[in-house]
Amino acid sequence: MTAATLVFCGSGLGQSYDTTAQSPQITATGRATLDATADRAQVRFIVECETNDVAAGQSAVNNGVSRAFAALENVGVNREAIRASAIDVMPIYTDAGGKDVALNLTGFRAKAGIDVDLQAEQLNHVGTVVDAVMKTGGTRLDGITFNVSPGSPQRTAVIRQATQDAQTKARAMAAALGVQIASMEGAG
Repeated sequence: MTAATLVFCGSGLGQSYDTTAQSPQITATGRATLDATADRAQVRFIVECETNDVAAGQSAVNNGVSRAFAALENVGVNREAIRASAIDVMPIYTDAGGKDVALNLTGFRAKAGIDVDLQAEQLNHVGTVVDAVMKTGGTRLDGITFNVSPGSPQRTAVIRQATQDAQTKARAMAAALGVQIASMEGAG
C-alpha cells in the first residue's frame, strides 16, 4: 500500500462573516496531521492537440479521450470511475514581429482532462493505468493524488485533532485578551 499524510485545517471557534455582529469574536484555525495508508487515488490526464481548424482539434481530442476510456476499461477500471472534462479550445497567436502590429492567428489548441478514481484494491496498478492512457491518447499526466476515504476512521481522527487544536488556540487568545468565551461555533 502507498502511505499518505493527511492534513486537515478547520476552524473551531466563533467564526462569522457577519460584519454587523454586535459582540466581539475570536476565530482560530486548527491543524493536524496523521500518517495513514491511502485507500484511494485520483489520476488526472490531459488529452491535447494543436491544429489549424477548431473542428479537427475537437475531433482529435474526442478520439483521444475515447481511446483512453477504452484502454482504462481494458485494464479493469470501472466506467463509473472515469470522467472527462469539457473540451477547451484556445486560439494560438504569434507576434508578427513589430511593435503595434496585430498578432497572427496561427492555429488552435484543444484539450480535455480525464480523471480516474482508483479504490484500494487498484492502487498497486497506478502504473498500469498511466501506461494505458499515455499509450492510447493521453498527452500529459497531470497528477496523481493519494487520499483517505471521507468516512474513514483516520480522517475522522484528524478532523477531531484539528478541531481540538483550534479550540485550544481560541482559549489561549481569549485568556490573553482577558475575555471569556460565551459560545463556540464550528465551521469547516
